[in-house]
Amino acid sequence: MVFIRKKRNEGEGDLIVANADGSGEKLLSKQNTRLYDPAWAPDGKSIVASEFIADQSALSALDLFDPSTGEKRTFKKSDLRLESPLWLPDQSGILVVASGRDSNFNRSQIGIISYPQRVYRPVTNDTNSYPSISLSTDGKTIATVQSQYVGTLQTAPYDATGAGKPATISSRPPTNWFGWTPDGKLLVEQESGIFQMNADGSNRAPLLHDDSPSFGPISCDHGRYVIFASASRGGGNSLNIWRTDATGGNLKQLTTGTDDVPAMCSPDGKWLVYASYDSGKFVAKRVPVDGGAPTQLSEALLTCGCVNVSPDGKYLAFQTQPTTGGAVVIKILDFETLQPVKMIERDPRAGGEIRYTSDGKTIGYPIRENGLYALWVSPVDGSPGHRVTEFETDHIADFHWTPDGKTLGLLRTHNDSDVVLLRQTTSSH
Repeated sequence: MVFIRKKRNEGEGDLIVANADGSGEKLLSKQNTRLYDPAWAPDGKSIVASEFIADQSALSALDLFDPSTGEKRTFKKSDLRLESPLWLPDQSGILVVASGRDSNFNRSQIGIISYPQRVYRPVTNDTNSYPSISLSTDGKTIATVQSQYVGTLQTAPYDATGAGKPATISSRPPTNWFGWTPDGKLLVEQESGIFQMNADGSNRAPLLHDDSPSFGPISCDHGRYVIFASASRGGGNSLNIWRTDATGGNLKQLTTGTDDVPAMCSPDGKWLVYASYDSGKFVAKRVPVDGGAPTQLSEALLTCGCVNVSPDGKYLAFQTQPTTGGAVVIKILDFETLQPVKMIERDPRAGGEIRYTSDGKTIGYPIRENGLYALWVSPVDGSPGHRVTEFETDHIADFHWTPDGKTLGLLRTHNDSDVVLLRQTTSSH
């Protein structure tokens, strides 16, 4: 068998082959954490894996590895994100799950790349998403999940004891990301663009909705700017962070890395903190909102892109895994000196984003129990935490408190899915 062993605290992903019972491990290649989904060729003479690149030449690649020597060669580069490669039985092509900028990488389609010609052809092309594929032994039938994403934006009254009954603000079109402005309006990512609306969902208006998909909107510098990410606005394939004024004008690029995602601005509006893949490592950085050179905030590696500044601007919180296979913890630094202050243990059911509550006394994050999801807060003083929303079936993908702390916004998501079969109807691939 072949597999990848991720070492998040070291920023590595080792490509390994082993016997089917797990014995006889052999390290084929030491890669960064952007290598995914290895699969044997039918003749056993090569292994294909997908790699995230995000440079001027391509967004991703399919790499071929020699299982005896570990030698790597790039088979196919693409402006699409190619994942889950699967060989056809006669080795004439490789099936992939592909996503692109046209959907902000939120909608995956099935494609096929001819071997050895490297020609890509779509197999599906519709508004559904196909996150996984399985192929019959004769190579003539694909089993896949046909999925429609539903992102429902909700708001609920909030006090120190918890949230009240949520009200649905928007469900169609689905929301992928959201944030609050200082005056209590909502910034939302929908339809590969950024829109602004009132807190009740009325008066939805586009802020950025053009040929360059934009996502991750956050309000900055007391509402003066909106910060967002874009994968193609500056040319090439890198994912960079941009700034616009409150009306969608005066665009300015703030970062030039290969994969940068905005997290939040400091309360004084001077700094943007963000998550960045740098030389294969997922790290927290900050950059002046007015432009300038970025600074790495810690040697500790991130386990997710959630980097949070306390409401008083004194502290920085992020999630990291200090030891391979160990628990993920919340690490807090002094925002000025960047020196460690403390580490907070998360509830064992935790997963996803972390955010300070508006009073700075607790840090919230989603928890999962028996297939249901709720929001939990852990006090920064280390005392016991508590649940602040009811358990529901939909995953909590994002959440934000208003600056005054009186309203909690929740993005709950699920997929409406069916298992479908795609059958070959002609003799050609």
